[in-house]
Amino acid sequence: MDVPEGRTGIVTGSAVPYEFFITKGKGESPYQVHAGSYHRAMADAGIELGNLVAYTSILPPIAKEIPAREGIRRIGHGDRVMLIQAVSHVEKGVTSPRRTAGILFGWLYKGGIRQGGLVCEEYRFETPEETKENLEGCLKDVYVLPSRHRKSFEQRGFELKDKRFIYETVAPEKNMELLWSDWCSSAILPQY
Repeated sequence: MDVPEGRTGIVTGSAVPYEFFITKGKGESPYQVHAGSYHRAMADAGIELGNLVAYTSILPPIAKEIPAREGIRRIGHGDRVMLIQAVSHVEKGVTSPRRTAGILFGWLYKGGIRQGGLVCEEYRFETPEETKENLEGCLKDVYVLPSRHRKSFEQRGFELKDKRFIYETVAPEKNMELLWSDWCSSAILPQY
């Protein structure tokens, strides 16, 4: 492992993801959601061999994106895969005719130095436009609302830049699920 920039020696403390990749997948199954369409969506995203563990929506400052092919190659049978995901379960004839799942994330900068990232995920809307509009509002809320510091990122002088939107839209023919990853299915952001 490369030692993160600005650090030397052995890095100790909480486990901090330092690499991530973006992938997405979708899957249909005539049987059930979890063992059927969800597994097929994970396979479509290339992460079906891992045990997925959900993270919330904060990216550490040292996180760097690697190619999806490289991240997927590293997942061994039964490995724990930490991820941020937007997942939508869509049942033909029960929910709207189509559904979009998406992730929007951006990086916080202060003094020109990247300090970490914020991520929001959504899966309820039909169109990418509705999904992105909702996520823009959510990301703004996280940016402008006070945190444990009693001030918001905005009030503390951080700039939110380099935003990316990843999504997938489906119109099911069977029961299906969207799996997103930006830090692992649209979108998944798997992290290491």
